[in-house]
Amino acid sequence: MNLLYCFDTNYDKQTYISIMSFLEKNDCNLDIYIIHNDPSTFQKYINKLNKFPNINISIIKFKNEENVHLPIKRDDHVSEATYYRLFIEKHLPKDLNHILYVDSDVMCVRNIELPANRIFNELLNSDKIIASKLDGIQEGNEELFRNLNMDGSYFNAGVMFIDLTKWRLNGLSKKLFSKLRSLEGKITFWDQDVLNSFFNGNYLEVGDHFNFYINDKTKKTDLEKISYEVFLIHYAGSNKPWTVEAGLHKSSNYYQEISLKYLKKYHLVTKYRMGDVKHIYNSILNREIFEIAHPFKYLRSCIYSIVKR
Repeated sequence: MNLLYCFDTNYDKQTYISIMSFLEKNDCNLDIYIIHNDPSTFQKYINKLNKFPNINISIIKFKNEENVHLPIKRDDHVSEATYYRLFIEKHLPKDLNHILYVDSDVMCVRNIELPANRIFNELLNSDKIIASKLDGIQEGNEELFRNLNMDGSYFNAGVMFIDLTKWRLNGLSKKLFSKLRSLEGKITFWDQDVLNSFFNGNYLEVGDHFNFYINDKTKKTDLEKISYEVFLIHYAGSNKPWTVEAGLHKSSNYYQEISLKYLKKYHLVTKYRMGDVKHIYNSILNREIFEIAHPFKYLRSCIYSIVKR
């Protein structure tokens, strides 16, 4: 199975945890391609991953040789790395004909090899270039659709099955750069808007079980579906499982269990120091923190994160 991640130094640890989830659930060989702004910062995780016999990692330094402007606002919760996947044409090997792109906040929770192969077979035998999940964002977003000049359905780009042969034959990266320039000032969801405006519904739709959204607001009944229905979960939104607040929610278990197993601690990142101190204080008072597997380990990780911040 070929996997692609595109990220910067801010997501090194998250990506390592995501990769480990694929290793945990799949016995097949994993060829993992990484497009990164500074590969040296991820080297310590490559050293850990190389101990596993069924994994091969290729890390490629991102280059914006076309000097394409990558618009990001100061208060956005993403970095310019979200645009790296538009550049895959020049960064990935020319003999690679298909790949599964996943965001760094995607976790594999069940063996995906056979269902992924079925999707790739359908994709490669079709006239479509990508396969992805319908996002449903068009409901109540008429202005966004007007700005993107779209009348087709909108997909989530956090998980994409990509036919690289068709991508190259169509010179897609260059067309996407042109689309980005024409949309500048009109996009809301960064390169995802660019991709959707370009494809305008012309993609192969996959089921929710390949990109199942969860976060700290996910209900218990939805979490129960995961063990028998879902292959990939996606921590969509800005409140991620490594935040102090969301880390206490049951939805974060899939992420934090991998962190505990391979990093020997909870992975937590403080966004707002005083807000996180208050949240931890309240979680002790209402005993919420004692409902997780290792409350004192969690508390130590919180303190470390807050002090480091």
